[in-house]
Amino acid sequence: MQYKLPSNRAVHSPSILKYFLNGYKFENDREAILSVFVASYPGIPADTAHRLLSGEIAYQIEGEDVVFEDAVLHENQHQRLANS
Repeated sequence: MQYKLPSNRAVHSPSILKYFLNGYKFENDREAILSVFVASYPGIPADTAHRLLSGEIAYQIEGEDVVFEDAVLHENQHQRLANS
């Protein structure tokens, strides 16, 4: 699934992501960083956020936005596909 972290006048997503990526390097801070990231971007599952912040998922900057793709299909996505 592809995700997009859009920027706006108040938030520059590439800079915000770099902040989260840097903070996630410190093991003692990971739980708090992940919690804030998921709360800030509610459409992104926590396991996808973990993979992004730990560097397992590559991202691209497109204009002012951050775009990335997670090839792992999450349980709730399986359920939605099964019900389709």
